[in-house]
Amino acid sequence: MTCFDSGRHPFFARMATLVVACVSLCQASERAYGLTAPSPRRLFITNNTYIGQSQQLLSANLDGSSPQVIALTQGGSLDVDVFQDHIYWTEGNVGRIRRASLDGSNAETLFQAEPTFPFAMPVGFSIDPAGERLYWSTQQANGMRSMKLDGSDQQVLNIAGLDTPYAVAVDGAQENLYWTDYRLHRIYRSNLDGALPTLIVQDSGDLPSGDGLALDLTGGKMYWTNRMLDTVQRANLDGSQRETIITTSGVGSNLRDIEIDPISQKLYWIDDRKDVSERSYVYRSNLDGSGRELLMELVGQASGIAISVPEPSALMLLGLAACGALHKRRQRRERRSSSSRQRL
Repeated sequence: MTCFDSGRHPFFARMATLVVACVSLCQASERAYGLTAPSPRRLFITNNTYIGQSQQLLSANLDGSSPQVIALTQGGSLDVDVFQDHIYWTEGNVGRIRRASLDGSNAETLFQAEPTFPFAMPVGFSIDPAGERLYWSTQQANGMRSMKLDGSDQQVLNIAGLDTPYAVAVDGAQENLYWTDYRLHRIYRSNLDGALPTLIVQDSGDLPSGDGLALDLTGGKMYWTNRMLDTVQRANLDGSQRETIITTSGVGSNLRDIEIDPISQKLYWIDDRKDVSERSYVYRSNLDGSGRELLMELVGQASGIAISVPEPSALMLLGLAACGALHKRRQRRERRSSSSRQRL
């Protein structure tokens, strides 16, 4: 049995997509596989500068060095699909989701909200490369949507009880969708189609929070920011064993987006202090919060952060495990389908 869908992709392109599922299940790192990570891997950040000046999409080395503006945007959240050589971002104020090549060229609009009330303003989103879909939350309209990575097949997810969905993360291997509730300080999990929504974390605080959410699928952990309590917390993917791993002490700290580098096993996050100092700061630490280091100081209000993972050629050895991951995914779908037919 082969796991390649030759009708949709050439062999190597499909292999590149399948590897993502393997990274979700295997420890895709130099330590586990003896691989040397490809160079360069890049850090991407959206930064809204002073009023009247450019709103920037930045690219930098993973240590924050050599930053460069690769596009002018009204950007918010970010995600990267290096297997298709694209970076995606939201432009919430104008209701758009856009993508471009990793150098910022060939920018195009994939989603444009209708000018109606409530306005379906895109906020948080996450890519499922193995499933070739993008999932996002809509502020004001308080909904969740998905579409293919080229912008086609747009769908509204029917999720009961949505209040103020914000940050979004996808576990493609287990077919789970995670999101934060901005107003109620909660984290939910559901199937990728929105079925079976489950409350897994009740966070705390007096004001809205939960700007950032990231999954460490190899370690079985999720990480999130509470920008009102100035903390980064983590828990198991079912919400158990919750702990605070970072507490900031800077004046005007305002923790926003958070990201994980699955290769170096590092945590990245943004501390936006624009209202106090007109500056934003990008930090990095180990996954337990230790070894914290300041990488970048930006003029403006940084909001989104993403990291490009290795090129497909560096992970070809993981392809077999990726096939196994997607085979298990198909088996789960078939069992659910069989169960549904039996109930009917």
